[in-house]
Amino acid sequence: MGVLGDVAVGPVIAFGGLIAGLFILFPIILVEGVVMWLMKWGSIGMALRDSALANIVSTVIGVIGAFLFYNTLYGCTVQVSADGTQRVEQCGFAVSPLLGLLLAAIASILIEGFF
Repeated sequence: MGVLGDVAVGPVIAFGGLIAGLFILFPIILVEGVVMWLMKWGSIGMALRDSALANIVSTVIGVIGAFLFYNTLYGCTVQVSADGTQRVEQCGFAVSPLLGLLLAAIASILIEGFF
């Protein structure tokens, strides 16, 4: 689940607010920065800087991806009875939201591998 952390922060920011997203993002940056430093990535400052850069890019892509995913795959249908007196509205995703988590995991691996 740690791999999903950075890109999955995007939906938290998009739908839960910036403060909630930053509350999740900062610990991710710190933990990844310390791990990179322990793996001899460079100085602690360089490791934190690189971790922050990769995670901020991942988060921005996560925000964009969340809006695209929810705006294109979530919808409602309305059915009206034959006499027109009753109406039923059903809302849901066209595909499973787990697809979004899978795409977030793939995007996270690709983005952090690039940076």
